[in-house]
Amino acid sequence: AGVAHRDFSAQFRDLVSAAIGRGVSLYAIDASGLSPLEGFGAGDRYVPEARASWVSMKNLQETLSFMADETGGLAVLNTNDVSGGLDRVRDDVLSYYSLGYQIELSGENLKHRILIELPERPTAQVRYRNTFVEKSPLTRMRERVLTTLIRDPGPNGMGVELSALDATSKPGRRRDLRLKVSLPLANLTLRTEGSTRVADLQLVIGLRDSTGRESSPQEVTQELRIPATEIAHAAPGQRVAVVLPLRIRDRLQHTVAVGVRDLESGETSYARLVVE
Repeated sequence: AGVAHRDFSAQFRDLVSAAIGRGVSLYAIDASGLSPLEGFGAGDRYVPEARASWVSMKNLQETLSFMADETGGLAVLNTNDVSGGLDRVRDDVLSYYSLGYQIELSGENLKHRILIELPERPTAQVRYRNTFVEKSPLTRMRERVLTTLIRDPGPNGMGVELSALDATSKPGRRRDLRLKVSLPLANLTLRTEGSTRVADLQLVIGLRDSTGRESSPQEVTQELRIPATEIAHAAPGQRVAVVLPLRIRDRLQHTVAVGVRDLESGETSYARLVVE
């Protein structure tokens, strides 16, 4: 029976897209070096086994070249001495041009192709990221929430705070709790609807347990409606809150990360909470 081969091309394309979106160049080194088709001579080039071995090597190297070319990196292939390739990687890191241009943002997830030409040096080889990935605000929030699960969230200009309420054990080693997301009333951008002031918030919630398992970030849009009279008599530092249901695995520590975006002003902040 033949050996089943899995196609990983979609995963490699996703990897390249993720690298481009984060401004990362990939440098690939084929550590196998020069790899002759062992056991086969020149007269065996039409033998099925030899051809299969050649195709396998070609697929590997084309994948490495694709990842490097698309991200502006470099692939070091077909050599037993990688020092020359490492020197080129070093030169890339220490000496390069940084070019910028301004586009009109669409607010959507779009890919823009980039072409750089040197009219006065037509024979020069230019390596660069040939794609710019424009990300929607929601996509940027999802990515930042995943980062906040493992790193400090950084500046929190909106003053977002998280707390866990009413944890209850459930069958199947689960716990239900309520997640309270609060922020100062003064930090909201409010619109007027009659005698009511309204704030529109977009929240993205991510979860990671102590085994490293992560859930896909979930998005919630929340409208806060506050009577104008309540705002007029609000105490300094008064906070408003959104309470969200959350289900976690019992007997494990969890990290919760939340991104909050004021849809009126566009301001965004992130916070993190550890639930024992």
